[in-house]
Amino acid sequence: MNILKAKNLTIGYGEKAVQKGLNLEAQARDLICLTGTNGSGKSTLLRTLAGLQPALSGKVMIADKDIASLNVHQRSTLFSLVLTDDIEIERLTVRELVAMGRFPYTNWAGALSKRDEEIIDKALKDVHLSHKANAMINHISDGEKQRAVIAKALTQDTPLVLLDEPTAHLDLPNRIEIMLLLRRLSVSTGKSFILSTHELDLALQMADKIWLMTPNGVEIGMPEDLMLTGSFQSAFGSESFSFDAIDGHCHIHHIKGPMEMAIVVSKGAEAQEAWLRRALIRVGIQINNTSEKKIYCTDKGYQLKEDGKVHTTIEELLKNIFEY
Repeated sequence: MNILKAKNLTIGYGEKAVQKGLNLEAQARDLICLTGTNGSGKSTLLRTLAGLQPALSGKVMIADKDIASLNVHQRSTLFSLVLTDDIEIERLTVRELVAMGRFPYTNWAGALSKRDEEIIDKALKDVHLSHKANAMINHISDGEKQRAVIAKALTQDTPLVLLDEPTAHLDLPNRIEIMLLLRRLSVSTGKSFILSTHELDLALQMADKIWLMTPNGVEIGMPEDLMLTGSFQSAFGSESFSFDAIDGHCHIHHIKGPMEMAIVVSKGAEAQEAWLRRALIRVGIQINNTSEKKIYCTDKGYQLKEDGKVHTTIEELLKNIFEY
């Protein structure tokens, strides 16, 4: 089922078009990551899909309804929007914030029904915030605040959720937790989630589809297909770094110095060898298996052929290498 469909969409400001002729679709249970270089139109597209700014041409359909023809209340039952703005509200509990998502369905007085309360409880449970329901918003962590606004979007009970950089300003553990949460919610709720993000590694691992915005349009596909076709490298790569064709990780092209060394690896020391390689490449030492200068790598440490001393850390080893 199509939750969202954009037909021949041109987006921009005034008479300036940022992207032209876009044809986009989102299905139920989709987690779609919208990414691209700065200036490619990510925020403009998200704002246009949300009706915060008009399309220059084309249509945006949500649940087969043209959003340009709908009023604010009608739109609020079709999609919810999560922004990156920092929440600084005093005298408002987590539950009270989440309950605001039910306003499109309440009466003129904003009274919550038993059903509304059940939906709020479920949203808090879904984002693992039930234990913080009565905590003040300005007394919880940034990661918890982000989960609270996602819960608010869930209580709005719309088929589509749009999120603008939901992991911005969060540390690594919280970025991962938010992306895992959205991945799980897309499956458990059947809703479609579209989020703009710069988290390429997480997008590659979590997204069903990626909308990759480039100066020449939007490339659409599963992350694996876009990686195999070289689309990520074309959009983001440079002489300084590239994407690994096997695992998708970004590899820095470090400057190579004149020194070459071979690594002799003992069984069971594969992890030690992998991190040793990274360290040697970073400091400019080239790895050449035919070199007479050898590092013996074991699960106990690292040993230079020249001195026979076992170094327990890579830092100790490198200090000794540069002394020879």
